[in-house]
Parts: sequence; C-alpha cells; structure tokens
Amino acid sequence: PRFFHASLLVGRKIVIHGGWDGQVHCMGDIWVFNSDTFTWLQPRCVGIAPSPRYGHSLNMFADGRILCFGGCAISVTKPVPEYYHDLRQLDTETMTWSKFAAGGNHRPSKRYGHATVCVDIGVALSGGWGMGGLQNIDCKQHTSCGSFFVLSDGKWTVPHVP
Repeated sequence: PRFFHASLLVGRKIVIHGGWDGQVHCMGDIWVFNSDTFTWLQPRCVGIAPSPRYGHSLNMFADGRILCFGGCAISVTKPVPEYYHDLRQLDTETMTWSKFAAGGNHRPSKRYGHATVCVDIGVALSGGWGMGGLQNIDCKQHTSCGSFFVLSDGKWTVPHVP
C-alpha cells in the first residue's frame, strides 16, 4: 500500500511520487500511469532526487519542469517525523532531478500536508503541519497567509493581507 504520495496530472498521464506504507517505510520512487493504455511505467531518473517522503507536493510549470516541495519521513531507526522544506525539480525532457537553489528572506518552515498551486510566475504555498503544529500561524493573526515562490528569481516571499 501507498499513502500520502504526491500526484500530478500531465496531459492524460498521472504522475505519482513517494508515499508511505502506513508503518515505517517511506518511498522515493516515481511512477506514471498512462490513462490511454491503463499501464504503469516507472521512468528511469538520474540526478539529485528528493529523499523518500510523504505529504509533499508536486507542481508542473509551463516549461515542463516538475517542482517537489516539503513533506516528511519516518523510518525504523528514526520513528519521529523528519520534516522537509527543500525544493527539487525534475526536468521531464531528460528525467533529471536537481536541487533548486531557493533564496529570499521568507523561506517557509519544514512541513507536510500543505497545499500548493502553480500560477503564472511561481507557486503559492499554504498550510501544513510541522514542528510545533500548524505552520501558517500568521493566517490566524491575519498578517499574512502562506508563502509564494517566484520562479524567475528563485526567491520565497510572503504576501501580506491588507
């Protein structure tokens, strides 16, 4: 079984990455389901892939890159969740994973179970759970709500609520 994996629709194909077996094993593999042929394919990827994780997000940009953010992992040797806030990108032409060097003064906290959505210039991030609980405490205080990653300059920013 596989729980809390990230998924993404690419044309008529469904891409899934990672997940958790419900016990102590996290996965870091990627699979593609072809809805035309009803077959699964595990593409061969190279590069610096995300570590095995669950509760993360995948977003696809217009240029074909897939961005992976956050999530968490547990294992037999480390039963306490380890939360992530790293960014990895997959070039879908070459199937090469790489680190995305993200800057800015507002890097989001480590989290899983968050929501992301791709917009023209980047990715909006909201919510999630991490060390200390709910990760968007600012939303309760109405000072800001979530983070925004600007693709062109590779920086995180925080939009402010008027």
